[in-house]
Amino acid sequence: MARSEEKLGLKATYFLQLTSRFYNIFEPDITSICREISSLGHDIGIHFDPSSYPAHSPESFRKYLDLEVSTIQNLLDVSIHSFSLHNPTTFDAESIDHRHYGRLFNASSPQLFRSFSYCSDSNGVWRFDNLYDVISNPNTIRLYSLTHPEWWQDTLMPPRDRIMRSINGRLTSSISYYDELLRFHNRPNINH
Repeated sequence: MARSEEKLGLKATYFLQLTSRFYNIFEPDITSICREISSLGHDIGIHFDPSSYPAHSPESFRKYLDLEVSTIQNLLDVSIHSFSLHNPTTFDAESIDHRHYGRLFNASSPQLFRSFSYCSDSNGVWRFDNLYDVISNPNTIRLYSLTHPEWWQDTLMPPRDRIMRSINGRLTSSISYYDELLRFHNRPNINH
């Protein structure tokens, strides 16, 4: 997606989730992809999941958000200016509706949603409205579209099958890495 957007002269913000269950930003291949996204001129933000941390107070929210910002900035050598919430409807806090937290723009702030036509492909289905209908609507002046790359592929399949494809792809990649490592170092690969 980042390459296609760059070719079209578009700039996007890619929100990376440090606590994702589906990818590990510290894996060299994933780190390389994230650096490439940034090198194409796109911004990097934090896709923050407060439920990954033990405390749910405004203070802990800021503490762990700052931790993730610092970690990703150092890992990718980028500046982070924004964050979005992962599963915002599942997080219950006194106040996460500020437009800014310190120097970080909150891409999940209610003010932003009120200013744009919004659609999301969360969970592999268009929520609220589908992108085509929103773009086709002559009343759409400003668009906020939340998309997740794992849902976009050449083969049509239900969302759960796409998640399984992703999980199985990681499994295959990990096994291949292990087998190649043993082969390269001329070590026994028992039961293979």
